[in-house]
Amino acid sequence: MFCLVNLSLLLIKRREVETNGFQVPYIVPAIALLLNLVLFAFASGASHILALVFVGIGMLLILIQKAFKRG
Repeated sequence: MFCLVNLSLLLIKRREVETNGFQVPYIVPAIALLLNLVLFAFASGASHILALVFVGIGMLLILIQKAFKRG
């Protein structure tokens, strides 16, 4: 999830150049993304399975939410 947060920050910064709020240099989310990927590479198999379970639960909740919005 931290990888996705850092990746989305990079995409938002590319899309929205000027903001009046807090500014984060490009290098901060880029380094954070790289470090998160390194940590992910050295994680145990059990933690990968647990992460997949949580991602699956999140996707299921999104599908349920979309089904209720349609109905």
